[in-house]
Amino acid sequence: MKGKMTLLKLFRLDHQHPISAWFAFLFGVLSVILTLSVGIPQLVHLIKTKKTQKETKFYSFWMFFTGVIGWMILGALDTNQTKMSATMFANLISAFILSTTIYFSYKYSEIKKRKKFALKALIISLIVSAIAASISIWGYVKNIHMPVKLMAVLILIFPMLTSFSFLPGAIKSLEEKKFGGMSKVMLYTLLLLNLMWLGYWIFLGINRGDFDSNILTSIVWQSISISIYISQVYLMILNRRKYNKL
Repeated sequence: MKGKMTLLKLFRLDHQHPISAWFAFLFGVLSVILTLSVGIPQLVHLIKTKKTQKETKFYSFWMFFTGVIGWMILGALDTNQTKMSATMFANLISAFILSTTIYFSYKYSEIKKRKKFALKALIISLIVSAIAASISIWGYVKNIHMPVKLMAVLILIFPMLTSFSFLPGAIKSLEEKKFGGMSKVMLYTLLLLNLMWLGYWIFLGINRGDFDSNILTSIVWQSISISIYISQVYLMILNRRKYNKL
């Protein structure tokens, strides 16, 4: 029993409300696992094919990377006493994985200018990840909280980056009725990831006994992300059916 309470404390959940705490813990753990692996499918695809798709929008990966860095810091310096710890742990490791994914995206690009930028992209992303990780670990261990007004602004900006990072590609795909820009496995991972985070926010709010503006904002952005990725899955299935008919 003591071990179980320790697990709940790791995610800073209120064990006085055990049902919501364990649901939040379950969704949190699944979200952490999926967040850790979100860049892996694309990374494996790049290493295997040694080719970056022409439809790939590099700014989308940078936007997503920035959002991940932001989520890491938000989780560590959350203004609420019950911190969003799961977001810090997951995005901390995910940032380093995404750095590698971004590197290989540039390395295997057909455009020479982008190929040359590969090493710089890796160095920049790793330095940013290391600095953000240091701040996050320090804030989490020392139980530091960022100012409420700053949190209110950042909780709008960073989720918006992760939610809308692949929106330009999604819109173009819808216009052309053709899926592209990322591997299929990564698409499914992102969709499932957003569903798990949505479950985490809902049960975290129930566990806290308060759906504050931070949690509500997270739920809204997560729902928008789900809608975007569902549209991409629809296009992928549509393209597959057309291909099978040929």
